[in-house]
Amino acid sequence: SGIARAPWGLSMVAQLRAFYIDDDTIPTAYTGKAYSHTFTTGGAAGTPNWTATGLPSGFTLNATTGVLSAAAVNPAAVGDHTIEVSLTVGGESHARLYTLRVVEPPTIVTDELPNATANGAYNFTLQGQDGEAPYTWAIISGALPTTLSLNANTGAITGTPGVSDVGQYNLEFEVTDVNGITGSRTLLLEVVGPVAITSTTLPSATDGMPYSATVETFGGSGNFTFALINGTLPQSLTFDTATGQISGSVDFGQEANSPFLI
Repeated sequence: SGIARAPWGLSMVAQLRAFYIDDDTIPTAYTGKAYSHTFTTGGAAGTPNWTATGLPSGFTLNATTGVLSAAAVNPAAVGDHTIEVSLTVGGESHARLYTLRVVEPPTIVTDELPNATANGAYNFTLQGQDGEAPYTWAIISGALPTTLSLNANTGAITGTPGVSDVGQYNLEFEVTDVNGITGSRTLLLEVVGPVAITSTTLPSATDGMPYSATVETFGGSGNFTFALINGTLPQSLTFDTATGQISGSVDFGQEANSPFLI
């Protein structure tokens, strides 16, 4: 007798899921704001039933529509939350894990702008926090002098204002995060004139009498530093480089009548 041999083959059949949850990620939630995201499906036929575990307080998932929502996100929920979303249709289920991120809306933390000085270079960068970077920046009320500009990507204010720009500028800045959520703040920018010494003469000193005179200035801002760069004072007089005050008393024989350059 003979043995009949027949060719054989191995076949593998992939069983495709009849339906699935289509979303790969879900949007970030912002405290104090309403939240709504509708999960989407592929291949589902029949009545869906949605469930979720791990939701932070205040979030619900509609069992019929698949809408994940919150009326106003609680600040206590700030952080990353791992949630599991399940879809059941006709006795079969499909589940996926997601990270639900809850953050504060973006804010501008800069509370004041340093003064700008006419004819001097200006460079200051606004600071933001919270939300999700990167930020973009804009002025939504008021305007900078034309000699200054705001970089929309970095928040840097740069330029060299002129004497004609001296004055005060009320500006409302807006920061927008990567998801389009905004925050704003109003700040004052003052452009001051270049510093100058306005005193042209000093009062005379009397032998043996206390003496005090202060060099007068105009323009500039902040703390000044003075220096005597030409001429000499009598030894009994001192020059305060922080205030511009000359003080002391002149003794006999120490008279001076030289010009001073300050």
